[in-house]
Amino acid sequence: MTNTNSQDKPIVVGFDVSPDKPLAVQVSMREKEKEGLSKRRINIIIFFGLLIVSGVIIYMKYVPWKNPPKVQNILTDLSLTYIAPKYLSEGDQNVIDISITNLNLNESFSGTITLIFHDPTIPFMSIPDKNLSLVIKDLRPDDRVTGQFKFTLPTGSSIDKAVYYFQVYKPDGTPYTSPNGTLYKSNEEEFLIAPIPYLRSFLAWLIGGGGLGILISLRDQLKKLLGFE
Repeated sequence: MTNTNSQDKPIVVGFDVSPDKPLAVQVSMREKEKEGLSKRRINIIIFFGLLIVSGVIIYMKYVPWKNPPKVQNILTDLSLTYIAPKYLSEGDQNVIDISITNLNLNESFSGTITLIFHDPTIPFMSIPDKNLSLVIKDLRPDDRVTGQFKFTLPTGSSIDKAVYYFQVYKPDGTPYTSPNGTLYKSNEEEFLIAPIPYLRSFLAWLIGGGGLGILISLRDQLKKLLGFE
């Protein structure tokens, strides 16, 4: 015998009326349970789908985190090539790789290349034992020297971008200028600031194997939530 609800039959009542056994009544909520489980599965799938899409968007925007090399002549006979981060991550070490080539075929070059931020109030910090200048002594004609600028942006800086450029100084510390008094420097470029502190370290950990452990854990939890275990 079956007793049904007036709407969507969530309750099933069964009677066992065998003559040699006591009356047994069994009530189940099978259809209701299935419906609830189905809705829960849909919600979980939507949640993890949105999580995956968000992860892909972040990955595509912030990895890889290096811009292509840029080449500029900061003096008539001095070429600068540099590879800068696509963005700065608060709390992480940020690195700019630079290369200076002396294009003058007759004279050596001596001077200093300095990384300068347009806004001097931005609290950039150079890595210990490093600074934001590359001192060059007697760079021979058609020769090249390389270096790195390493610095951090403290957390809580509350900025969304940072404009920077490279400037050339003479050995005595005065800037190189053109005959009309214009400073010799590179074009101004812009760093974007990552929305999450330590994002570069987190992505490096995620790509380096940490993400695999998370996926395995999520897979096991997802199987339990969806009722496959």
